[in-house]
Amino acid sequence: MITSGKVHYRRSRLSAVLVVSGLLICTAAWGGQLQLRSGTTITGKISYKRQTKQYVVTTKEGNQLQFGEGQVRAVRLPMPEEYKQAKKNVERKNYGGAIAGLEKIVKTHHKLYWDMQAKVLLAEAYFGARRAAKALDLCEELLGDRSIRVPARINRLYLEALIADEQFEKADEQIVRIIGSGPRAAAAAAQIFRGNLLMEQEKYHEALVKGYLRTVELYRDVAAVQPEALFLTAKCLVAMDKKQEAAAFRKRLLEEFPRSEYAKKMRGGK
Repeated sequence: MITSGKVHYRRSRLSAVLVVSGLLICTAAWGGQLQLRSGTTITGKISYKRQTKQYVVTTKEGNQLQFGEGQVRAVRLPMPEEYKQAKKNVERKNYGGAIAGLEKIVKTHHKLYWDMQAKVLLAEAYFGARRAAKALDLCEELLGDRSIRVPARINRLYLEALIADEQFEKADEQIVRIIGSGPRAAAAAAQIFRGNLLMEQEKYHEALVKGYLRTVELYRDVAAVQPEALFLTAKCLVAMDKKQEAAAFRKRLLEEFPRSEYAKKMRGGK
């Protein structure tokens, strides 16, 4: 529903949550753009009133224009400094350092694009900080919102969180859903997660046949998942004490995908 803008701004212009005339208003910086379904674009300081579900644009001339949610096609706002820093923290795996800033953005930018971007990053931060319950709740909220396009990594994160929380039945339901309705690449990734789910339960033969090896053989055209599938196939075979067979898949990984992350892991003895 909402797309990002490439508008630069000064941090000093970013205002906080204000209470005006008893209405909670989330505010952002000057230089934002509100795109209406009529085709008109209005530039100014954009706010959102939770109680009335209206967007307010304050123009540089001081005029205040109000629009209902149904009139708005997209909101373009500058990237908050808190988001930039939080993103860096997540990339550095400093998940604890990212959480507070992301939670703040979710509150201050409600319905102003960056709240949804912050939620996606926050789900990753929660999971990385081993707060699986928080990550699960947020993933379910995002996946249940039909008004937004959720990044594919949220499906992956959701499955990882379900498995980590030992909600195996629910994880299997999601895997079946993705395999049955998702694109081929998503289905291939879901097969790997089926292997992970079964490995977690120490069902090694099923993990191999229904998950990893199935991905290796039936999804050869999906190159993006092959390094991981080969790596995990070898790992599963080792767990089954089939070291000779595992060596064949390790060799295949190193020959076919020598620059992949999983080839590096293999060389590192993982």
